[in-house]
Amino acid sequence: MKKHLLMFTALAMAFTVNAQTTAQDGNWSSSSTWVGGIPPVTTGTVTINHKVTLDQNYTHESGDFTVSATGSITGNNNTRSFAINTTPTGNATLINKGKIEVSKIAFMKGSVFGTDGTIKADSLYTKAYIQLNNANSFIETTALLIDQGGSIGNNGDVKATRFLIRGTYGGTGKTTCTNLMNDATGNTTNSGTIYTDKFLNLGTWQNAYKLNTTYFLNCKSFENTASGNIYVDHNWANSDSLASPAVFLNDGYVLVQDNWANTKEVKGNGKFCIGYNSTNTGQMNGTFDFCDNTGGGVDYNTGTIASGITYCQFPCDASIDKYGMVEEMSIFPNPVTSHLTLSTNFDLANAQIIIYSAYGQEVMRLSHIAGMNAELDCTLLNSGMYFLVIKNNQRSMNAKFIVE
Repeated sequence: MKKHLLMFTALAMAFTVNAQTTAQDGNWSSSSTWVGGIPPVTTGTVTINHKVTLDQNYTHESGDFTVSATGSITGNNNTRSFAINTTPTGNATLINKGKIEVSKIAFMKGSVFGTDGTIKADSLYTKAYIQLNNANSFIETTALLIDQGGSIGNNGDVKATRFLIRGTYGGTGKTTCTNLMNDATGNTTNSGTIYTDKFLNLGTWQNAYKLNTTYFLNCKSFENTASGNIYVDHNWANSDSLASPAVFLNDGYVLVQDNWANTKEVKGNGKFCIGYNSTNTGQMNGTFDFCDNTGGGVDYNTGTIASGITYCQFPCDASIDKYGMVEEMSIFPNPVTSHLTLSTNFDLANAQIIIYSAYGQEVMRLSHIAGMNAELDCTLLNSGMYFLVIKNNQRSMNAKFIVE
């Protein structure tokens, strides 16, 4: 009987360790923090529903690790570490809907999903797949490294002082950093908005929306698609001094406020707007339009320029013409009988939409609009002409429409 009781107790303890949930706020190592009184020990299903202080380094190797919307993990000093799947057999999955704030974070493999969740660290290293699912999911760190085999799908917000990409990066979200380097093995597809001070590409990069930088250097393969916009505060260069071959394909719009230099190949059918000096010692191929504000054509050329290249067919002013005035808003159907759809090619970002009658009277106001589309119910508006104004901290645009 005693033997059976001991076996039952051991099984019960194993079951308890296999599925652990927080009972209250407290330290990770404290038994009172956990239902059943036993802190997690690297494996099993773990659910954090409370505010937990990580007072010891922790690694999770198997099972789902979930931080719920009410939960958080906060390191108690600047040397504390939190890691997922550090062993060859590790197969844990992290689901973050709350907050993880630990000095050193490493995701060695597996999957990390963020929905309305935040991750803050002094350094974040990943060889895992990280998915930020929505605008309320974000990563904030001093040093961010996506190693080979790792990837981040950013549909939220990533902030890093130093950002090194050796794996895969992309998404529709926002990226803000001081130094951004896409290494030789890096593969990035940007469909969101990027703000950085220094940009260096040694790998493969496709830009399908907005890239804002002070200095730009491409040394390998860069494609700016038809929907892509690049704004460079100072100098832009395409050169293979650090990798090769340097090929810049521009089917979109590139604005450089200061100097432009090409030593290898630039091609495409897009537009360049240059503020000051332009130098070409390489090849300029394709049918793109090149507009140098100091004289129209290339200031200094010892390379080759294809006959299809045009000069200032689309005049621009590099000092003020950010994105070549490509920010657009459309409304449809117009005239409208019931619901009006507003569509933009930029994030509305907490905008207000105000509708005025033809006599200047405000008849409708919508606030906290985000995303790139909005639908307006016009069924209560009388027939006639109306003016629509959309504005936020960055811009103000207007349009008129008719209600039938």
